[in-house]
Amino acid sequence: MNLSIPILVILFTLYPLIYVHTFPETFFIRWVILLMAGLIAAYIMIRNKLLRKNKCIIPLALFISFVFISTVFSHYPYEAWVGISYRFTGFLSYLCFAVLFLLAFSVAFREPEKVNKIIDLWLLSASIIASIGLLQYFGINLIPDGTGVFVVNKSYSTFSHSNHFGTFILMVFPFAALRFLQKPGIRSTLILILIYGSLLTSLCRGAFIGMAFGFIILVRYYPVKKYLLSAAVIMFLVTAALMPANNWMLLKQIATAQSELDMAVAGDPKTGSFRLLVWQEALKALPGSIVIGTGPDTFLYISQEKFEEVQGKGWPGKAHNIYLEIWVTMGLLSLLSYLWFLKSCASDTNRGIPIEFAFFLMVVIYLIQGFFLVDVLSVYPLFWMLLGFYAGLTNRRIDTDIATS
Repeated sequence: MNLSIPILVILFTLYPLIYVHTFPETFFIRWVILLMAGLIAAYIMIRNKLLRKNKCIIPLALFISFVFISTVFSHYPYEAWVGISYRFTGFLSYLCFAVLFLLAFSVAFREPEKVNKIIDLWLLSASIIASIGLLQYFGINLIPDGTGVFVVNKSYSTFSHSNHFGTFILMVFPFAALRFLQKPGIRSTLILILIYGSLLTSLCRGAFIGMAFGFIILVRYYPVKKYLLSAAVIMFLVTAALMPANNWMLLKQIATAQSELDMAVAGDPKTGSFRLLVWQEALKALPGSIVIGTGPDTFLYISQEKFEEVQGKGWPGKAHNIYLEIWVTMGLLSLLSYLWFLKSCASDTNRGIPIEFAFFLMVVIYLIQGFFLVDVLSVYPLFWMLLGFYAGLTNRRIDTDIATS
């Protein structure tokens, strides 16, 4: 029995629905599931000889190799291999990400028709997650987190943190939008409303920025303009409906952009919830991480005393910028090979094919929000699997075109 499809379906539909109230435990459970999925995926790949030569392999192998070297020479071996207790994004996780990428690539290349079916199931799961988030914003909390049922809050749904939820929903948005643009109907309209609405109620400013750029790219480069105006009208109406809710909480969050900009100009380390401080310390550490970094998931230690002095011991231990994070903890060579890997996944995109355009848009907006947010275990495995689908579909199309030419 080929378990490739069931593994991917479970990870796309059920993995994001996992919720445990306490922070370390929810990440630990996801990490255990990730390790099990990675082992099963590796077994499937080896037994069925599914590994196929493609131009993503070399940059991926280089990236994993450089991350491995940073792990081996790290002064913080436990964190480098496993990860800090409330993140679990050490080397073992990256190894699983790579294996799941290869599995998704294999499925997309061999059975491309399965990709759209899995994406549709993912959209259904994401719509449920988005609905939970929207209810939270309107004072009905279905998540047993100890805060009570009738409590108004920004949306975080099953992700424990609104930024993680915002990142997840941002990844879903291109596929929800493209489904609507392909075939407007009750189902696609409802999914678009839920996804876009819950993205707004996450109040995640990094996701807002990614969303804004994403919509501009969609309008500018998507070749079929027929239903773009309808999509824009729907999004405007959703925004207008949500804006006055909870004493204009959404508008107030958007309005903080000006004050944050003023703080940044003044050099206030509290800018962006202490992001400016974190970035300043990260920049100081860059020269020492040209070849190897401090080890995956060890960013906490580059200036631990200063971080804890300013923000306390509960600070998140991440760079709030995926590029600085990779450079400092895994080395500049890791960052360059990672960017090469991403480019190799996206370089053959045919924007006239809706599913390929959706993947392209997903990668772009994920990388844009990556300037302000972090890769987390609740979202990042899905990104790698989506990359696998993306690269597999484009490689399959190119091979088919060559064979028929």
